[in-house]
Amino acid sequence: MQEAVERGAPGDFMASVSADFVGNEGLDRAGLERLLKAQLLLNHRVTVQTGPVTVAMGDDMRTATVRFTVLMVGGSGRFLPERGEMQEVVSGWRDEDGRWQVYSASWKRAGEPEL
Repeated sequence: MQEAVERGAPGDFMASVSADFVGNEGLDRAGLERLLKAQLLLNHRVTVQTGPVTVAMGDDMRTATVRFTVLMVGGSGRFLPERGEMQEVVSGWRDEDGRWQVYSASWKRAGEPEL
């Protein structure tokens, strides 16, 4: 997914997003796709650096909670700042017919109160 963002390929990114995705403030899959496409249009180059990743598998081994930090830097500085902004992300994943899909995600600026 990181590579897809950096290549400017929102379709490849969205291939790993479940149809029933829900994010911050009720953001659904279509909203996530619009947000991603807007960022890619407004920033001629987006780079993504992920920090440490922690994976906690569910008891059924078909779900997982993934926590990580991400620094996103946009080329134009319009919505993604030139210097970047560190985010803390908590995402829910599940195995859907042999493919891992993200079905939930929440993010906040690093250092803000817990998600």
